[in-house]
Amino acid sequence: MWLVGIRFNDRGHLTISSKQIFGEPMKRRLDISKIAYGAFLVPWWNWRSFVKALSVPLVVLTVVIQGWRYTWEQLLGWGNWLAWALYGIVFVLCVTTCHRLALLNVPLIQIPFFPKWTWRETRFYLLMIAVLLICAAAGSVALTVVVALLPRLVEASDENILYWIRFAVKFPVLYLFARLSLVFPATAIDRKVSLKRAWEETTGNGWRLVLVVALLPWVFSQIIGFLYREEASAMEVFVLTILTCALFAVEVVALSLSYRELTQDDNSKLTSSD
Repeated sequence: MWLVGIRFNDRGHLTISSKQIFGEPMKRRLDISKIAYGAFLVPWWNWRSFVKALSVPLVVLTVVIQGWRYTWEQLLGWGNWLAWALYGIVFVLCVTTCHRLALLNVPLIQIPFFPKWTWRETRFYLLMIAVLLICAAAGSVALTVVVALLPRLVEASDENILYWIRFAVKFPVLYLFARLSLVFPATAIDRKVSLKRAWEETTGNGWRLVLVVALLPWVFSQIIGFLYREEASAMEVFVLTILTCALFAVEVVALSLSYRELTQDDNSKLTSSD
């Protein structure tokens, strides 16, 4: 059984190796069911570490999102850009923390209540912007090419056709993002990263990673949307906020586990003093 061997170390932190979660290492072929299963189990087994490390950052992130939601119309142009920057900073702190908890053996006593901003987070922020710009540029080029050919295929005034064309263009963009996404967990644990290397390491698993980085978050967002109602009580909002934060951690851990399996990087033996 691939759950045999799970144990706590002398500091009360759950130690997990790739073999302990997934059985024998995979041959560069992601098993999505095991990735999804592990993404739920890792935060559950290490709940003390995740709660301690993420409670304050996620509360701050929630406050930023909700505050921006109700004030963006009143903010000037620079105000919205500032809100974007603040959101990005807190988001990066949350994501890097999740990756490190999933991939490194960090003792509970060494986990701060609020992570520090270091060169690691700066690299992560810059890489995130770079990948998003690359994907946005690729999407714009693809849409421009399709629109240029559109008059020869259909009536340009057909809004329904235009909608489905825009929808279809999203898939190659998501594929590109998925192929480059391994730079994020690698940066979070201070590995050498490059977009070329990420592309090579995800060969043959691009669409599987689309399920991890796109479909899984979409499913979770639909669950939250289904549970949310306009006149929710304070308790309902509180519970949904907790659920949203928990699912956020699951999404990030799923990418962490995908990174470990595709790179065969045995991070379970690593510890961190930062």
